[in-house]
This record gives sequence, structure tokens and C-alpha cells, in this order.
Amino acid sequence: MAELWEARRKRLELVREGFPESLHGVPIRYVEDVAGLSETGLKALAQAYKKEPIHIPKALDYLRNSLFISLEELIENSRPSKPGRKPLERPKTFSNSSANPFSSKANPSKQDLEKLTELLIACYPSMPPVSAESMAGSEVMKEALAVVTATREAIESGHAQADFVILSLLRLFMESKKQVLEIIRNNPAFQKALEQSRISLDE
Repeated sequence: MAELWEARRKRLELVREGFPESLHGVPIRYVEDVAGLSETGLKALAQAYKKEPIHIPKALDYLRNSLFISLEELIENSRPSKPGRKPLERPKTFSNSSANPFSSKANPSKQDLEKLTELLIACYPSMPPVSAESMAGSEVMKEALAVVTATREAIESGHAQADFVILSLLRLFMESKKQVLEIIRNNPAFQKALEQSRISLDE
């Protein structure tokens, strides 16, 4: 168990290195949740962290449930609680489920979880299967899991018999690969992780 935690801790520390500098001190237990924020949310959290102490769980709750992010509101809603202080009003949430394309599948299929687990192990050869399985079902991987599901459904669909569907998917994947590689080029931590993985860009 200690070895599993040590491998997980090292991986989370590597992820944390890719955060803005002000977030390098975020406790390890919150790294996965912070990594799952949108780019806008991550920037807002970094700016708030520079200004004053922030209660991470409160900040994550605000960033996940607010349609429009205000730095002032983020700071106000994320200050550590003080004795005798009235609890802050919970930020208003945007309840329209159509705004979140990943919220419709509360129970992902075992097939897709296994596929994402295989991908994680392929990327991180030293990651124990138990850790990879746990990571695949974690909050930070929910969008990646949704992509796995959407890709499988698109390819298995009867509509995939049409050439314009297949070619559109191919073009989408090619453009997505370029975007991901650009993100990696701009992040030293991602570059290091890629070098240590089994991923071949020629595949």
C-alpha cells in the first residue's frame, strides 16, 4: 500500500508542477480536483491564491458551480471560516444540465473504464493497475472518460458506415492531436511526462 501511495504521490507532484507558480503549494490531496478545473477556473484560482489565503474546497465548490467566474466573489466565498462568522451564501448554480455535456452519464460503462485504465497504464508503465483503475474513475478524468465513451459510440454507430462521418471523425482526431501536442510543448511538466511514457508520436 505504501508503494502504491508513493507512486501516486510522485505522479500528483508532477501534475502540480504544471500548475501556475502560485499553486505549487496546493496540498497533494487537492491536486486532482484542481487539475480538473477549466483553464479559466485554474487561472482564477491562481490569482486568488496570490492575493490571500484560500480554502481550497470552498474555492473548488465555487468554481464548479458558477457559470460566470468573478475573482472578487471567488475570494469572498473561499476565505477560511472564522469563529462566530456567518457562513457565506452558496454561489448560485447553473442548473441547466445541457450546459455540461459530461453530466448525463452518471454511471460510465465498465468497458470504457477498462479502456481508459489501459490507456493510463500504456502512458505510465510503472503505474500499478489498481492505481490506474482508481484514476480512470476519478473526478479529474471524467472528461477523458467521456471522450472514450463518445469515441466508442461514434465508431460503433451505424452512422459510421457513411464516409463523411468517418472522415469527419478522422479530421477531428487529427486537429485534436495538434491541439494536445501544443499544450504539451508549452508545459515542461507535460514534456517530461511524455518523455517518460511509452507514447510514440509516430503511431
